[in-house]
Amino acid sequence: MDSTVKKLDSDMVSVLSNPKSSPERNLAIAVVSQAFIDCRHLLRAHGLGGVRGSEPYMSLAYPTGAMRMWCEMADIDPDAMAERVRRGMRTEKGAAEMLSRLSGKSTREAVNG
Repeated sequence: MDSTVKKLDSDMVSVLSNPKSSPERNLAIAVVSQAFIDCRHLLRAHGLGGVRGSEPYMSLAYPTGAMRMWCEMADIDPDAMAERVRRGMRTEKGAAEMLSRLSGKSTREAVNG
């Protein structure tokens, strides 16, 4: 499993199990995770062509300003994440596999409260 995806998923589980975790870090993890979830919904609705060029994909694959800030707050290397996103989303099958790993039940529960 991709280490960035694995880290995000385990971080979302720890957010649920550790209410004393920093609210700012929890928010940052949720923001980054939501971008992955948004890409997954776009992939299902419009295929890979609908994901590429979308705001969520661009913020993950080519992080600037705000996404870099969220990644740093979540203790995620934005450049490593971007490389893995671009590599994982070269094909529709690869994109579906990568996005489904992150968008598991624990991530949805944490993001949706």
